[in-house]
Amino acid sequence: ALHRGRGGAARRHGGALCLRGQEKPHEGADGDIEQAEAAEGLVQKYVLGGLAGLATSGYFGYCAYTGQSPVDVAVAISQTDVQQALKDLVGYIDGLGPIGYIYFSVVYVVAEMLAIPAIPLAASAGYLFGAAKGTLVVLLSATVAAAGAFVVGRVLLRSWVENLIAGSRKFQAIDEAISRKGFQLVLLLRLSPLLPFSISNYLYGMTKVDFGQYVAGTLLGFAPGTLAFVMTGQVGRELS
Repeated sequence: ALHRGRGGAARRHGGALCLRGQEKPHEGADGDIEQAEAAEGLVQKYVLGGLAGLATSGYFGYCAYTGQSPVDVAVAISQTDVQQALKDLVGYIDGLGPIGYIYFSVVYVVAEMLAIPAIPLAASAGYLFGAAKGTLVVLLSATVAAAGAFVVGRVLLRSWVENLIAGSRKFQAIDEAISRKGFQLVLLLRLSPLLPFSISNYLYGMTKVDFGQYVAGTLLGFAPGTLAFVMTGQVGRELS
């Protein structure tokens, strides 16, 4: 009886070990999910916080440059007709001649790096420059903005990501896979609207994807959508 009791205890103990062994992968997966969610929250916090800091610095810099108080500037912004301001900007660029291409490109790059929606600018490029030239200007400007945001993410946040994923072989494997298939991944994601363009530029910089593959994938993947938005501007000009 003692032998059978020990055997039963051993079997129960062995069964418990098996159950615990079966639970470990599930617990590990839960841990990876929690780590991924925590990482996503921190990344969004840092990126959005940095963009907010840049916008705030620009705001107070403008106040200091013009000699206006922040309250006066805020009131003026709240009373601004956005559509009319865009029309005025389009008319101003149209009157600059060839320099308008450079001016437009600078405005577009700044808007993209500050996560300001640039779709109206893409459409206005078609209105100003036509489909072919407008697409070229917007595509090059968007690629420059994406490259700049990528460098910021790579220089400032990559080391933090490496420390974050050091304890997870799954995340390390994913990061390595991204580096090997960087061009295909970036191209497919640029062709789909799964990730916001401006924020994703910083996120790509935190991965191991090669810079050249990233730029090439962005340039090709962003082309169809750019052409579509620019064409709307050209059609609008023809109709008007």
